[in-house]
Amino acid sequence: MNLMYRVIAGLGLGILTTGIPTFVLSQPSSIVAQVDAEDFYEDGIEQLEEGAYENAIAHFDQAIRLDPTYAGAYLYRGVAWAALGDDETAIADYNQAIQHVPAYADAYFYRGVAYANLGNDQRALADFNQAIQLDPENAEAYVQRASVLVALGDRQGARVDLNQAIDLDSKNAAAYRDRCSLNFSLGNRQAALKDCNQAIDLDPTSAVAHYNRGFVYASLGSAQAALVDFNQAIQLKPDYAEAYLSRGLMRSTFGDLEGGIADLNQAIELNPDYTEAYKVRGDLRLQAGSPERAIEDYTQAIELNPNYAEAYKGRADAEWAIGDLAGADLDYSAAIELEPNYLSAWSGRGSVRANLGNTQGAIDDFTQVIQTNPQDADAYYNRGQLHLSEGDRASAMQDFRAAADLYLQQNQTDDYRSVMQAMQELQY
Repeated sequence: MNLMYRVIAGLGLGILTTGIPTFVLSQPSSIVAQVDAEDFYEDGIEQLEEGAYENAIAHFDQAIRLDPTYAGAYLYRGVAWAALGDDETAIADYNQAIQHVPAYADAYFYRGVAYANLGNDQRALADFNQAIQLDPENAEAYVQRASVLVALGDRQGARVDLNQAIDLDSKNAAAYRDRCSLNFSLGNRQAALKDCNQAIDLDPTSAVAHYNRGFVYASLGSAQAALVDFNQAIQLKPDYAEAYLSRGLMRSTFGDLEGGIADLNQAIELNPDYTEAYKVRGDLRLQAGSPERAIEDYTQAIELNPNYAEAYKGRADAEWAIGDLAGADLDYSAAIELEPNYLSAWSGRGSVRANLGNTQGAIDDFTQVIQTNPQDADAYYNRGQLHLSEGDRASAMQDFRAAADLYLQQNQTDDYRSVMQAMQELQY
């Protein structure tokens, strides 16, 4: 299946449903050829609409053989090739259509989609620009250009395009669906929810819209509503690996680790190269008390993406759980090298180094955490304990006081009592 699929902050953006425009700009060159070529062309359109793409191509081949200038036949043969996943051959046909009819807006539009599928966003953008210039009323062209603009980092430009698409076609479900994703990524969660609701009202069968709304509900703390939407996304699209991953995470928040892991298994079965799924399954296996299995998953994630800092950190946590402190030290260090502001990795390495007897290294790590986040009470408390182990009572008391103040401000009463007890013992 040929998809134009974008993701923003975990959400789905833009699955293009290839439509058949109702007009053709090219006419066969001879009256005799017109009758035969037109017949083959119309048969090809019928086959295309029925999803018989190879049969459609065969009919368009005949139309083009009879009239090599038949731009419409080139266009829809390209659409058929794209539907079969061959975007490069599709582009060759779109080129032919444009050569014969230089102002063929639909040819530019579909070629833009093909370039986007191939990851050539700059050429896709150029084609969508041309399609819109030739046909400024094509709402779908604005929707697809918005997807490319997001990929190129221009989210404000994408929002302008999606607004324009909705102004042109207030019932364009895809425009609302994608604006939901965009608003979410820009932090406008209520606006995102409103757009997702509208997208689903217009098209209840959109798996991506339900998936997107699930993310929005989860971010708003509505876990049960999120789970319902992820369930619906999977029901509508049983091969939706991303939805299985998200549902697995949501199930784990309800304490259903077994169900969560089952969903991650399904996500990986659907996409064996799904790096994030291995990492998340590792997280759930670690929570479930299976650190060895978790290490297998983190290792697979790292093999697929050697720059995956979170996977190194996860593997370090699992190694620590089985007592492999040296391995944990190495993996925390790898995570820090990839993401120098990865505070939980600095804290993890500080704790591991403390257990390895590298007290100064541990103090340095907790100091790094405090410098980056002065509100981290645990870092002050841990560093205070390390100072105390080195006999530096004054530094220990200073860190304990800072930790106590922060615990009190953050309403962490149990931790506040613990550090107050440590301070009292230090005074004697």
